[in-house]
This record gives sequence, C-alpha cells and structure tokens, in this order.
Amino acid sequence: MALWTQLTLRTTDGSMPSFAVLESLTRRKLGWSARERELLWRTTLAAPNSGHLYQLPVSAIKDLPAAELGPLLPHIRRAKRRAGPGALCRPLAATRTLDLLLSEHPTGEPGEASRCLVPECDGFAALVRGEYGERLESPEVLPMLRHWVTATSSDPAPKWTAKARGLLTPGAVALAGEILGRLPAYRESPWNTGYRDEVTYLQQRTAELARGMVWTCELTDEPWVTGLLGDVAVATGTGMGGFRSELTQRAGGQRRPRSPVPARRAGSGAPACQGPGQGAQEEHSGQGRQDAGRGGRTDGTVS
Repeated sequence: MALWTQLTLRTTDGSMPSFAVLESLTRRKLGWSARERELLWRTTLAAPNSGHLYQLPVSAIKDLPAAELGPLLPHIRRAKRRAGPGALCRPLAATRTLDLLLSEHPTGEPGEASRCLVPECDGFAALVRGEYGERLESPEVLPMLRHWVTATSSDPAPKWTAKARGLLTPGAVALAGEILGRLPAYRESPWNTGYRDEVTYLQQRTAELARGMVWTCELTDEPWVTGLLGDVAVATGTGMGGFRSELTQRAGGQRRPRSPVPARRAGSGAPACQGPGQGAQEEHSGQGRQDAGRGGRTDGTVS
C-alpha cells in the first residue's frame, strides 16, 4: 500500500496531491525489502517535481545499517543535487535526515559534510562554512556538529544532553565559543532564498545549529560561558519588530550555565579570561546593540 500511495502522489497535471495517507504511512514502521526500497527511490526520483515526495523514502531508510544503505546512496545523492537552495533550507525532517545520512557516508570531497549540515541559508551560515568549515569537519568536532543540528526542540531533552556529554571534546567547546562569539556583531542582510531576495537574519536550520551550540555551553565549566551566552541572548533578541531569532534568543536567555561570571581586570571592562572569539565580540557588540535598536528589518528565525 505504501508503494502504491507513493505512485499515486506523482501527479503530472499540476494538481496538489493529498498527503494525509502518506504522512500516516511515514509514521509507521513498515517492513520494506531491499527491492521495494530501491523501487520506492527510483519511482520518487522519476517524478517531474519530487521535492515534496521524500517523506516516505526517507522514513524507509533512516534506520538502515550501512551495508543496506550503501546501494541507495547514489539515489540519495541525486535527490540532494536536485534540491534547490530553498528546499535545502526548509526545516523539514526528511531534509535533515538526508543531510545527516550523507554526512555519515561522504564521498571524500572536501567540505561535503559541512555543506550537508550547514546549508547556506543566510549570511551567518555562509560565514560559518567559509571560516570554520575545515574545523567543523575535523574528527574531533564532526560528530558533535551532527548532534548540534538536531537541536530542534524548545529545550534539550535528557537524551539529547546525555549524548552531547559523550560527544563533547575540547575542540568542539572552543569552536562553539568562537562561532557564537560572532553572533553579536552579525547583522541581517539580503539573501537569495532560491525564490527571491529577502532580508534575513537566521533561517531556522542555522538557528538550530546555534541553539545546539548554546546548549553545549551549559555542559562546560569554562569561565567565559556566562558572559558569552548573555551577549548572544541580547544580540539575537533585539531589533525592531521583535526578536531577530527567537529560537536562539530563548536558548541563550533560558540556559543557566554552571560556570561563574568571569572576573574583571581592575580598571578595565575586559574579562580576565577571554573566551574564544571574545576579543572581536567585545569590539563590536556594544555598537552592534545600538545599531540593532535603530533600524533594519528583523524577520525572526525564518524568512
């Protein structure tokens, strides 16, 4: 029935299919054979516009062992190539699952994992990919990156936190601090969504990456954490018309790091122990907050 449903949804007359049955099948654990999964993917990719049809094929492969997933990787990579920039940035569970699977089975092309996990949906994602892509793909950080991008709920579940503890490394902590330290000086800017140019701050997938990094900071005892999260909460929560990024602002504002507020040097506003990227952050954050209050469109998380 599931395969038949997928076939009927391949409309070619421009009409919009009904997805109620498909969504119900996606939530069920179906006993797909290898031949049926192959046919399911071939059928989906043969559709003239298959972007909306990936829910069922992705649900059929998301828990497969590597040996069974291997023959389907060419189809998954083809689906990735066919998706436009706008599709890659949509906060769809199927898109995230495809990107996670591809990051776990790379072809060896440089930058492949960061392109999957940090799609260039906005200026901040472009900054992260351009300046930190190589470090994000290092063996010390990549498993943590895969976990950061799964921060899709409003608050970390105990299971998410337990896994983060097991994946956390000194390199991942330092990199999270450096990347979050760039947020206070970052501003919304025009960005092509794949359909049109829009003034964008953080699209949802970028905000979820940042939120995962914020949650990670709660697990560390570094002296710079409290000050950094405060700056991130202020920077992402100010702007005309409301929150620039409500997802990240809530994460930064609600978390309660265990580390103490950094000591200050006598006669100086600088902390005695600066965190990663904090020097550049302090140079721009004060002026940036004033700029944020004066103008500019604030789109929230998703434009």
